[in-house]
Amino acid sequence: MGSITKLLGGLSLLLGLLLWLSVRDGVRLRTERRRLTANQSALLDSCHSYRVRDSLNAVSVRTLTLKTEEFRRHFGQQEQLIKELGLQLRRVESLSQHSISSHYTLSTPVYDTLVEHNAESGTSSPSSAESDLTGPPLPQLLAAGQAIRYRDPHLKLDGLILNGQFTGTIETYDTLTQIVHRIPHRFLFFRWGTKELRQEILSSNPHSRIVYSRFLRIERRRREDKANAY
Repeated sequence: MGSITKLLGGLSLLLGLLLWLSVRDGVRLRTERRRLTANQSALLDSCHSYRVRDSLNAVSVRTLTLKTEEFRRHFGQQEQLIKELGLQLRRVESLSQHSISSHYTLSTPVYDTLVEHNAESGTSSPSSAESDLTGPPLPQLLAAGQAIRYRDPHLKLDGLILNGQFTGTIETYDTLTQIVHRIPHRFLFFRWGTKELRQEILSSNPHSRIVYSRFLRIERRRREDKANAY
């Protein structure tokens, strides 16, 4: 009887362990399926633009949830940027990128002026009677222009001067990258937990300067979440 009781007890423990493993794997599979389904919906979806008021534009976009190996496989350029900042990917909480295009239409009077045009070098400079000249004088021509066009990866300018009036457009392009990462506690060579969250914001436009940034994290207790649910 004693051996049979021990055998039954061992079988019960084994069955309980197998049941626990199957339930755990089932929960993991359901969680992974929900993550993949949400990612597919996010990839198929696009940015939804809307306007809060006349001077406030906004976009709405879904979030992709990636594992570390997926991020490394599909976002190698962003991983390299994280390394250049001296951050560790395992401590990065989120990464977001925002491409911005600004379009300006201008119309302003044009004032008359004379421009000294160097016929040999093709350069122009404002006319000045006191400019220093070295060597024999080069032929000078008065140049007038009616069209303006400038291009670089971050700025586009098109303009036309007609009847003393300049009318044109200016477009600027920029991409902002935001990286939120954890700062661990430190003691000697040991690092653990999370001391604080910090964000890094980068601008791809060398002409832009980030003048203000604020990162707010809102935490709610479980009681508040339950109260908001009813």
